[in-house]
Amino acid sequence: MFDPTNCTSELQLVDVIIQWTLKHAFKVNFNKWTTYVIKQQIYDGKEPLIDFKMSNLKPQICGWLHSTWTQVQGMDGMIVKGWEKTRITKAFTPDF
Repeated sequence: MFDPTNCTSELQLVDVIIQWTLKHAFKVNFNKWTTYVIKQQIYDGKEPLIDFKMSNLKPQICGWLHSTWTQVQGMDGMIVKGWEKTRITKAFTPDF
């Protein structure tokens, strides 16, 4: 089967459902942490400033990944949704 250029994100099940979901959940965790840090700095009377050096982010990354994985594990039916979204099921269903 031939996939036209730039259609991977539309046709491949892992890209459509699993990777998007993981990336989105990870970004949400990152944004929650960033918001928490800024709120804490404001509460302490400091000017909000986040240092995005890897030395500051590394300790957080494992926690974000664990939280992301926990969130995604609870999403029942992700694969079925992906099959429906990519319309792969139509390829295996006879037309009657």
